Amino acid sequence: MLSKKSFLCLFYNSIPIIFFLSFLFKPFFPDALQSLENLSHKKQLHEKKILGSYLDPLWYEHFRLLEKHIPIPLFFSSIPMDEDGFQNGISKDSTSLFVEYSKKAADSVQEGKYVHFKKSGKRKIEKVEIAWKPIYGIRRKYIKLYLEGTILSPYEDGYPYRIFLLDKDENKPTVWSTYSGIVEALLEVHNPDTDYIIHALGEKRRDKYVESFKKTKCDYAITIKNKWIYGNWLLSSNWDFYEQLVYNYDILCIAPSHVIWKKKKDAFLENQEQWEGTFRNLEDKKEFTLPLNRDGDNYDIIIIEAEYSIENPWKFFPFFNNFPRYFIDPVNASAKQTISLPPYKKVFRFPIFIKNKENPKLEFYVRSLLPGASLKIKEIRYRYFHAPQKTKEILFGIFE
Repeated sequence: MLSKKSFLCLFYNSIPIIFFLSFLFKPFFPDALQSLENLSHKKQLHEKKILGSYLDPLWYEHFRLLEKHIPIPLFFSSIPMDEDGFQNGISKDSTSLFVEYSKKAADSVQEGKYVHFKKSGKRKIEKVEIAWKPIYGIRRKYIKLYLEGTILSPYEDGYPYRIFLLDKDENKPTVWSTYSGIVEALLEVHNPDTDYIIHALGEKRRDKYVESFKKTKCDYAITIKNKWIYGNWLLSSNWDFYEQLVYNYDILCIAPSHVIWKKKKDAFLENQEQWEGTFRNLEDKKEFTLPLNRDGDNYDIIIIEAEYSIENPWKFFPFFNNFPRYFIDPVNASAKQTISLPPYKKVFRFPIFIKNKENPKLEFYVRSLLPGASLKIKEIRYRYFHAPQKTKEILFGIFE
């Protein structure tokens, strides 16, 4: 009999041979590698597969909430067929196409309904056939659709792009996510500006991000929950976006890691907020206390707009010009993070959270490895943030 040491040596030496044979005979046994993976991978009962990927319970719950509240239409694709006058399943000389057969698709696709294509948009279905067709020598069952309108684009409407089934008055939902993810992948859409809000850096890109959001007027919005300092930084650094979000959207539901919003019926109307206090001639001050003089201990959100100027003797030197950082620190407010003022702006707006009678004090200072930089606050304006209390709690993660 083999000793334990000899058996282990033989076993480990045989592993490369097994994989070599798997690759060698893969054309004859295409599932060989998958079988080896299944033997080595213990399936977890809680795993759920979406778009070819397994999601853990937290993300699967998030996806199910999204699916429940955002109506994602039934979708399918044309078949990857390039023969008999078809390219990527799309006819080159008529408004017909072949799509993959499934019972759900066959039961749902009907004459008079509409399909939405990536390039050609929304088209009415005029005729539906269940077809058996030999493609590449294999006879299979397909659904053949005849549509109204002009000829489709085989390369921009056909495989692998999705085709969405819609009713006459239905449109594919539009979604704006601060971090694009699974919903955008399902709908095959992207933010018209940038996929991640963190990439909208610099004066022009941040302003363009907000303007694109206002112009697009998406049906839904998805933001990450303010559970971490990182989330609070997004809130304070991009307040112009979040203010537009709250004014124009209602909270639809709360997922474990995200908040899902739905556009209001009267969204994106002109909304003029009035400042409730303005304080000038602060250039020589290193701190300033807002005289709110509140009576109660209830928490609230204050929006502050600071007008400032900076002096940086290193601004003409690459690399060194970015050393100085300019801060406003709401020291006795319940803020989670010091506010970093962008050096390329002269006016910056941000929120702070207060929860007692004590007036919030703002400290102004510069931090740098090199000397000489200075910050002067010219003017401070403030107003209360008018929004439902529940929205404030969720947006600012007050009870997280």
